[in-house]
Amino acid sequence: GVPNAAAIRFSDEDAFYLAGYGSGLVPTMDGSKRHVDAVSVVAGEPTRDTARLIAGLKRGLRATRPDVKVRVDYSRELEDVTACENLANRQIDDGSDVVVALAGRCSHGALAVARFRGVWGVGAAEDGIDLTDDVLFASEKEWSRATLTAIERLQLGTLAMGQDTVLGFE
Repeated sequence: GVPNAAAIRFSDEDAFYLAGYGSGLVPTMDGSKRHVDAVSVVAGEPTRDTARLIAGLKRGLRATRPDVKVRVDYSRELEDVTACENLANRQIDDGSDVVVALAGRCSHGALAVARFRGVWGVGAAEDGIDLTDDVLFASEKEWSRATLTAIERLQLGTLAMGQDTVLGFE
């Protein structure tokens, strides 16, 4: 009769808040402008998780640069890098200074275009994105920390049984 924990999830939107915040503070990669004025997102699918990440990114941007334009396009693809390359090229053609890739393996195509065209990239380590000179931000999840947190809370009797546990900055 005791409920199990429903899920433990990372609050990735917290991390993407920081990515947005940082994007609003940096100059363009080529130094042509003191501040970024357009950020675009290449996302895979319009899911609830993707919406949370984009909302976190937008909140961070608005905290530093309320006038930044944000464009979101969906590749509807998580594997074929060409789909994300094409979207990123269009976004940069339209003035994007930062390309945020949230599309699985397809993200590599978007960030390769960003690097080649001289704009910042943002991505997730779980998609295989590494923090390099042209990547402003790459989120990282510590799976061992999540496991330890769950075990510690279970032992202490503080794991919220029957409810999701969200691991974020708070």
